[in-house]
Amino acid sequence: MTRGARHTALTRLRETEAELSRADDRRDAVGGYDQAVYFFHEAHVRWHLGDQLGSIASLRRSNQARDPMERQGACASPEPPGALSGM
Repeated sequence: MTRGARHTALTRLRETEAELSRADDRRDAVGGYDQAVYFFHEAHVRWHLGDQLGSIASLRRSNQARDPMERQGACASPEPPGALSGM
């Protein structure tokens, strides 16, 4: 992907987020689109554009926007620290 195409894609992503944010006044959603899901899709786009660090940051925002029990890797009864160290 050329530098210009990558810049254009990221610009369109920012424009889309801004327009969706103006579509409604909900703070938990972007234009009626669940914020956690939006960040997850943003991570997917950034990964395919070669922006690995941006993709990871978007995944972190996606997990933070989720209810703690719905987060990826969440566990209802976590193992005590060091329980998996023998693996």
